[in-house]
Amino acid sequence: MSFSRFPGQGPNFVPAYQVSGVPFVTGSNGSTELGTSTPIKIEFPFVTRWIQVRNVGSNQMKIGFTENGVLGNPERNYYILESSAAAASHSLADTDRWEVRCKEIYLLAEGGTTGFSVVAGLTGIESFPVITGSNGFKGVG
Repeated sequence: MSFSRFPGQGPNFVPAYQVSGVPFVTGSNGSTELGTSTPIKIEFPFVTRWIQVRNVGSNQMKIGFTENGVLGNPERNYYILESSAAAASHSLADTDRWEVRCKEIYLLAEGGTTGFSVVAGLTGIESFPVITGSNGFKGVG
């Protein structure tokens, strides 16, 4: 009996998003701080169920889903996260838990270098469409 009719988990496999995510954590360590000219690409081994980002440095940072998005080419498609130094509390230097499906995010400092911390819950889904404006994903860059 063939099991070829069960192709595995795809990007729209709902049960993968209904269970707790597998933990993924990364961050800067002083030598990999964010600069202001070249975004850092965080690649996830599987599709995310959720993401949370913390700015642990002294300057603002941009968060986006494409390199062009955080660079502002052609439009500004990024989220600005306050620095931990300027934030009145740590909650202003953190994003909320974003319930988003993606395989990568881009981070870029604004006004000088800064540090970061990223935590995500991963699904068991390995492939996901490339998120770009040219693929019909509007508002990402």
